[in-house]
Amino acid sequence: MKTMSIGELRKTSLGKYWEGKRPQPILVEKHGKPVCVVMSYKQYKKIKFWYETKQALQEPEAGKGKTFDNVEDLIKDLNNE
Repeated sequence: MKTMSIGELRKTSLGKYWEGKRPQPILVEKHGKPVCVVMSYKQYKKIKFWYETKQALQEPEAGKGKTFDNVEDLIKDLNNE
């Protein structure tokens, strides 16, 4: 993962980091400490999907009051959001 400071981020065109077929996330630091990660929307959606799936399976009440008989039904519900 590429790392850059907020100052570097301000001066840089992010486009050059997204030229390849598989753009890598960029860790942004402020005073040497991580503050955020810049990633493609596709990467974000994938992470969000798996996080929500894990939450709904571990905590049924996190599934917005819904219950699911199997993983396939849960995945269909998450994809419809």
